[in-house]
Amino acid sequence: MIRERTIDGLQAARARGRNGGRKSSLTASAVRQAQAMYDSGDYTVEQIAKAFKTTRPTIYRALDPQTIGKKPTRPGEAIDHRDLLRPRSLSADARRPPGPCKPGGEALMRLPHE
Repeated sequence: MIRERTIDGLQAARARGRNGGRKSSLTASAVRQAQAMYDSGDYTVEQIAKAFKTTRPTIYRALDPQTIGKKPTRPGEAIDHRDLLRPRSLSADARRPPGPCKPGGEALMRLPHE
């Protein structure tokens, strides 16, 4: 009986446009601005969080997961999100399993004591 009334109350609230839950600390425009700041490569996540008076985890939740950890190659160069979704073909060198030597047999790295 309590459960039925709870469900009825939630349905009535949804009909009035209420969904429940806590409001987001970032508006849609703030999320777009935060994404642009992150994509520019000029700001750290901590700086973005301070600018919007929120926490780093909130910023990470708001950012596009495809871009997290991807930094522009040059400062100020924005990331084209469509490039992240395109499949890329690997060269023959990239498909080769990693090993200690180049194909010619020479070592990739010399140790300091040698």
